[in-house]
Amino acid sequence: MNLGKLKGEIIANYGSQKAFAQHIGWPQNKVCRLVAGKYKPDTDDVDIIVKALNLDKDGFLAVFLPIASPNGDK
Repeated sequence: MNLGKLKGEIIANYGSQKAFAQHIGWPQNKVCRLVAGKYKPDTDDVDIIVKALNLDKDGFLAVFLPIASPNGDK
């Protein structure tokens, strides 16, 4: 997961992590842990994030799958 890209999308769309957390109904602490890499979202969380940030396919891949394969496969 590209945490810098995720944080950038949150700030670009909501201005702050707090505003993003309020919008999606999460505690601010959960969002802070997410962007710090201390919390791994499950598929339901990813769905909420993608919809809230209005990510298209390329945006989703840039945030959640920045490397096509963990083995470096093409």
